[in-house]
Amino acid sequence: MMLRALAVCLAAAHAVAKKPHIIVVLTDDLGWNAPGYNNPDLITPALDHLAATGVKLTSHYVYRYCSPTRAALLTGRGPVSLVNVRENFNPVTLPQGTDLGFTMLPARLAEAGYVSHQVGKWHQGFHTAAYLPTARGFNTSYGFLAGGEDHFTQQNIACPWGKATDYWANDAPLASCDVPPADRQPCPQWTVEEKKTNASHADSLCKAAVGSSASTVAPSSGYKNCAYDHAKASEGCFQCKPKRYTGYDLPAHAVSLIRDHDVAVPMFMYLALHNTHAPIEAPPEYEGLYHFDQKLRNTFDGMVSVVDKAVADVSAALKAKQGMWEDTLLIWTTDNGSPVSTGGSNYPFKGGKGSIFEGGVRVPMFINGGFLPDAMRGKILDGKAAVWDYYATFLTLAGVANPTGDDNPLSPASPDSYDMWPYWSGAAATSPRTDILLDHLMYNRTTSACYYDGRVQSMPCSGSGALISGNMKLIVGEIGQAEWFGQFSPNASYCPSAMKLTQCSAAHPCLFNVAVDGQESNDISGEHPDTVAALLQKYHAYDTHWHPPSDAPADEVDLYCKVALQNGGFAGPWRHAL
Repeated sequence: MMLRALAVCLAAAHAVAKKPHIIVVLTDDLGWNAPGYNNPDLITPALDHLAATGVKLTSHYVYRYCSPTRAALLTGRGPVSLVNVRENFNPVTLPQGTDLGFTMLPARLAEAGYVSHQVGKWHQGFHTAAYLPTARGFNTSYGFLAGGEDHFTQQNIACPWGKATDYWANDAPLASCDVPPADRQPCPQWTVEEKKTNASHADSLCKAAVGSSASTVAPSSGYKNCAYDHAKASEGCFQCKPKRYTGYDLPAHAVSLIRDHDVAVPMFMYLALHNTHAPIEAPPEYEGLYHFDQKLRNTFDGMVSVVDKAVADVSAALKAKQGMWEDTLLIWTTDNGSPVSTGGSNYPFKGGKGSIFEGGVRVPMFINGGFLPDAMRGKILDGKAAVWDYYATFLTLAGVANPTGDDNPLSPASPDSYDMWPYWSGAAATSPRTDILLDHLMYNRTTSACYYDGRVQSMPCSGSGALISGNMKLIVGEIGQAEWFGQFSPNASYCPSAMKLTQCSAAHPCLFNVAVDGQESNDISGEHPDTVAALLQKYHAYDTHWHPPSDAPADEVDLYCKVALQNGGFAGPWRHAL
């Protein structure tokens, strides 16, 4: 009996010591009601199967919009410590990024021999090269640097010469001159020069040193990331940018990384998909899967099914790679609730993206992969977890020293991260996290964190926020989107003024028992004044915690556009680039 017990202990120790491949798939703006396992109107067989055969979390929290959630995941810091909260790095031409004093996950995982890949949306700053993914610890990077763009053209910011393209690989634009004639767009530098002088002179600059053959396409040395086709002079100088849909391209790159990976080396992959972020765009073959009366809903739901296909392809590649799936920890989740004024659903929760109500911050999440103990398959866990808990969890699994801390002497705030693996793996019966500080604004001016697009998000800018402790959620301040928006929004009954409905205040905080009232329909603050007082004391203990500065740097759109033009229309780090 003693020998058997010893064998079990040794097996458990070996399982903990083994370094798993860690794959995080982060969907964009996908609310609670989007995966098929929460809404049978959606066609998501891969997500449904992986959720059913893995572990589903029902109390998994993120920040209420994009960039802070991603920073929290990568740094282990809660929102209170993140400059990303102030304006969500919007517009992208503000010269700012996630604090360089925060050591990101891939840099810490490298201490344990991991190779790390960033694929997809970055949104952590890129005004200088120091903020690029490869400078923050990732071995490779592939995707786009800002917070959003057109899914088919990869364009976002409008510059005087046209829209900038945001697509990047490692330390350079993701440019390729292998573009079929039907897909070619004029080279931005050529367009500017043609207006300044004439087409002949613009052509001469583009054709400089392109090669001797008059029947081939060759890159231009005069215009960066552009090319000239001598055989099709009528098309002349074109941008080296193939046509693509990011919903297909990003997972395809992730699959190629998995296929080429040496399974003896532990991998961390951060696959941050662009779907279902605005603009709401889906290929016809996916939009055609749905037949609602509303085209917007068919398109959005098609985007969700593209997400499902991405997860299916990635999980299939992991299984096809001999010896990889067995040692993989796969997590799928989303960065915030759906923006109900644009497209999506957070049903049955109140509010959406930008709101501290559950619809903005409580999101679907599941865990799968061969590394997950079989005894946990099919389980549903209601213990609390925050996306910033991934930091300590992954570092502990990797065997990194000081997994809940950060030894960087430049760090202005410590991580707020718990190792969730004992709970998620079944070794512990309860979650180590009992409190989640969802927000705690301390700005001395109005920012988009508190007032956005002509409506209240969280006011006042100094003092509003929310804290979950146990089953109770305290909301301090006036909070917008105090409404439920149904199975899909906006729909025929959608009223834009509902986005301006507010609830709670700094003088009269709200209290909800989110364990039994996740819809936040019953404010019980009047019935439990002692609980409100106790949670207010906890909440205000963060008043003296380090907060990022209130003032944003000046917009540098002119320099951004100037450098993008020199890059052939591709955005990239603009400071120190001239």
